[in-house]
Amino acid sequence: MPLLKILQSFLMLAALSICVVNAQSTTLIETTMSLAEEGNAKAQANLGAMYTNGFGVAKDDVLAYAWFNIAATIGNTKNAPVYRDKLETVMPPEQVAEARRLSSNWRVGTIIKRETKK
Repeated sequence: MPLLKILQSFLMLAALSICVVNAQSTTLIETTMSLAEEGNAKAQANLGAMYTNGFGVAKDDVLAYAWFNIAATIGNTKNAPVYRDKLETVMPPEQVAEARRLSSNWRVGTIIKRETKK
């Protein structure tokens, strides 16, 4: 019986840990998006990485490229152009064109959204 109680406690702790991590991830994503929207190049590069890997957001190479491109244009991060250029080698030309259009239309105070995901 004590082993069963220990296992139950362990499972409850594990479930609680997952909830805490999910809450922290949500806060991290919201903070990153807010900073990127305000023009923070590091946050924009981080947002690009999040879209590249699907961390907290749906994986989307077009949005990843767009955010890396914005960060690279602002020039406050050295990795953004490297990751943007790597993405370009695996993306179809029409997606690269869409990402460039999205990034060129971006203005401080806005978040990039795609109308339709291709």
